[in-house]
Amino acid sequence: MPDRPLRETVRRYRTPGENGAVVVEPAWAEVGALVETNQDRRSLTDRYDCQGKRLGDLVRLAREELLHEARQWTASYHDLPSPLEKSFPAAHSNGDASERRSDIGKIFLAGHQPQLFHPGVWLKNFALDRLARSFQAVAVNLIVDHDAPHTVEVRTPIGSLKELGWTNIPLDGPLPGVPYEDRPIVDWRIFEAFGRRALEAIRPLVPAPMLEHFWPVVLERARATGRLGAAIAQARGLWESRWGNRTLEVPFSRLCQGEAFLWFAAHLVAQLPRFNEHYNIILAEYRQIHRIRNPAQPVPDLRAEDGWLEAPLWIWTQQTPVRRALYVRQTGREAILSDQSGFEVRLAIRPDGDLGQAVSMFQELAERGVRIRPKAILTTLWARLALGDLFIHGVGGARYDQITDEVIRRFMGLEPPQFLVLSGTLHLPIDRPPVSQEKWLSVQRQLRELAWNPERFLNCRDNAAQAAETESVPCDDRETLVAEKWRWIRTLATPENARTRFLAIRRINQALQPWVSKVRSDLLAEQVVLQRRLQAEKILQWRDWPFCFYPENVLQDFFSTALRGAG
Repeated sequence: MPDRPLRETVRRYRTPGENGAVVVEPAWAEVGALVETNQDRRSLTDRYDCQGKRLGDLVRLAREELLHEARQWTASYHDLPSPLEKSFPAAHSNGDASERRSDIGKIFLAGHQPQLFHPGVWLKNFALDRLARSFQAVAVNLIVDHDAPHTVEVRTPIGSLKELGWTNIPLDGPLPGVPYEDRPIVDWRIFEAFGRRALEAIRPLVPAPMLEHFWPVVLERARATGRLGAAIAQARGLWESRWGNRTLEVPFSRLCQGEAFLWFAAHLVAQLPRFNEHYNIILAEYRQIHRIRNPAQPVPDLRAEDGWLEAPLWIWTQQTPVRRALYVRQTGREAILSDQSGFEVRLAIRPDGDLGQAVSMFQELAERGVRIRPKAILTTLWARLALGDLFIHGVGGARYDQITDEVIRRFMGLEPPQFLVLSGTLHLPIDRPPVSQEKWLSVQRQLRELAWNPERFLNCRDNAAQAAETESVPCDDRETLVAEKWRWIRTLATPENARTRFLAIRRINQALQPWVSKVRSDLLAEQVVLQRRLQAEKILQWRDWPFCFYPENVLQDFFSTALRGAG
């Protein structure tokens, strides 16, 4: 398949700005056609050779592994909805993937890190359930637990409308670089106190936040799992079940230990020089189109140094669970895998050889606690290409996954599956008087006018009376000063008189200030009030507040309205 410029395929997705606004692309009515297109494209994966297995065989195996693991994970903390009990193979059958059931039905996917994300992200989970019911598909939410949290502090609004601000409340103690998959609760005292501290902060502002009843469920799941990410994900999953969702969930890390993903990862390692060349060229094109100068955005290039190539994979061990980039050096008949910090392993991986032995060694490494996990673009590449018939992206994921599209086209010669983009904006339900930036700008303009054109405000009797009381300038001089200013304004400026003219007008403006001091005082007071209200509005319009800071009825109304037409 010939390459085509990224400029022809890139789209600019926009985050919805207004309260209650939703972006959905393509429209709900087009989802059926999108799913059919994706199924047609998935049927072509049998054409791609993964060095010992066809990609189509890996896809069929990956989908069985997905449903098996999703059933086990979901059933571990709550009962499966009865309609789903017959939707899975009870266990993996023996023999080749080609001998397994070729069609296990439609699978719809969404996914995110196990965080206290905002309602616009949570909206995807409810859309996933709604669409899956409409198209008789199984809905699976992927918990991206091989990511490491950027922070364990949660931004929280504090104060009142008169003095509104925000603070960061710690969710747990720090443990940098450790992925959710292996991250325990570090400080139970901090973790248990988060709910109380956040409630105390937001209760003066938000009536009946969901957090009050949600956090005890998080604590219960934390005691059961001992993991930060699992506790939040399972508590949220239970809440969705209470609201009627029939969505399954599974940590992505579980899928990474299956044969299908490990075979595909080994294939990428074998073809790494070619993969990295395409990947870095596509990133450069993307940055050029979007005028991005930061080489770390949207993701960094894959590095090459001293014969080592960086793979689109992470590696760490259960004993030392700090995520590191995986580097590969080809030596002819094998490849050396390293984290560049002391860990190395040799695998029988060649660009043109069968990968069966290498996959067996990958599986042995997994049993020894070695984690090999995909980076962001490879995560969604595998989810969309192998696991599902429909993937629901947020705006941020949709932006960077256009790079994934082009990687699939250029590296694999396949047309990528399409995805649905969905996100929404929901403000905290806090009543406040309306305020606009235009009003603040109007006050700013009037203050400038007072400095440079004070004569325009001299009709106010209160100002004239106040000026007379100060006796700084005789009242009789007011008209004289204004008349003098206009004479200078009407005087044509020349190189000879320009400075004299400027200084005269400035002197007159300063002399007229006592007559407008009351106006200035009122405007400055109004400016302070407007600045506070604008700052409060900026805080209240921030769309990334955690979903549990909102009342349940507000969230349910938002989801119901946003998903009209979704089936």
